[in-house]
Amino acid sequence: MKKIALEEHFIIPSLVDRLIEGMPVVTHEAQHALVDLLSDLGERRLAAMDAAGIEVSVLSISGPGVQAEPDAGRAVDL
Repeated sequence: MKKIALEEHFIIPSLVDRLIEGMPVVTHEAQHALVDLLSDLGERRLAAMDAAGIEVSVLSISGPGVQAEPDAGRAVDL
């Protein structure tokens, strides 16, 4: 049976500051560890998928995303 992982999250560089701002009680080290994991769209993520037997992963951008930006022009730029 094929395993498909849904709602796997990732982050893009332009939204990292928003993500960190949304975690005020999380330690600096934990914030950066999370950003590091969410930023990986390559070998480490693929290795984790292989280890878990996941064949397909549906990626969703981690919140808060562009929907949290009140300025529509800036949201498009992000």
